[in-house]
Amino acid sequence: MAKRNARTAEDVDRFQMERVFEKHDTNQQIFNEVGQLVGSAINGRNVCIFAYGQTGSGKTHTMNYPWNEPNAPAGYVDFGIIPRSVEKISDFINTNQGIWELSISGKYIEIYAEKVYDLLRVETSTVRGKTVSAAPEVKVMYSKDNGLLAQASSNRRTRSTKGNAQSSRSHSLLTLQISARRVDGKGKQKTIGLLNLIDLAGSEEPDINDKASQQEGININLSLSELRKVLGQMADPKVKNISFRGSVLTKLLQTSLGTGCKTMMFVMLSPLKKDSKDTRSTLQFAMTAQQAKLKTSKAPPR
Repeated sequence: MAKRNARTAEDVDRFQMERVFEKHDTNQQIFNEVGQLVGSAINGRNVCIFAYGQTGSGKTHTMNYPWNEPNAPAGYVDFGIIPRSVEKISDFINTNQGIWELSISGKYIEIYAEKVYDLLRVETSTVRGKTVSAAPEVKVMYSKDNGLLAQASSNRRTRSTKGNAQSSRSHSLLTLQISARRVDGKGKQKTIGLLNLIDLAGSEEPDINDKASQQEGININLSLSELRKVLGQMADPKVKNISFRGSVLTKLLQTSLGTGCKTMMFVMLSPLKKDSKDTRSTLQFAMTAQQAKLKTSKAPPR
């Protein structure tokens, strides 16, 4: 997240971050600081972690690596946030046997051209309210090497663009519902948590020389614009009704941005001078997100 200070005499924008990760920081180091949010989902909260930034800035690497990168170096195991989150749930199950019983189900979908596709079955669906009829929940295996989720990730649409040789051309959303029940006789607590792990498509200028790529870029930018609009409304205390219905993306994110949710955004930046315009736009988006106010509520007892 970012906060911009007043302009200096040099007319430079300065942004204050809650946390900055350098290029040499590993996904393991990043997860060490954000992994407690997975614990919140196990404890019955609605949690959302998503990555935003221009194409090629490292969103999918941070969220999905190495599932999305078939050419990863041999022996390289710096898994991203999604596989590490699945592993953390597995660790909880293994260390709490006889105390807590967990049931995990999930959906893995992509939003492409304002349509929803089930990445586990590669079927299309329309959005009705907040559900996706063609993406039934499936049981999730508890391993960061999960073949099912890895295959789903490989089904996602990519295309070579001016900014990235393998650019994700859709938004992907992995939703895990975690049902927990105490079984050691010391209580009758039951909780249901939701963990949303989201890799947004990269924002970039549409390629006017490629009609297909141009339309993809338009759809991506429109949905990201609607997300910015929603966050702006959430930052404005005068706005009572948030317009989540402006795009498929914001419809599906409604449960992640509502009452009692914990939401964290990775702001992915390029250090290159040629990308300075996109970098500033990304930081301005982060400012809007930081000002958004999520209504709070107490989590169920645990």
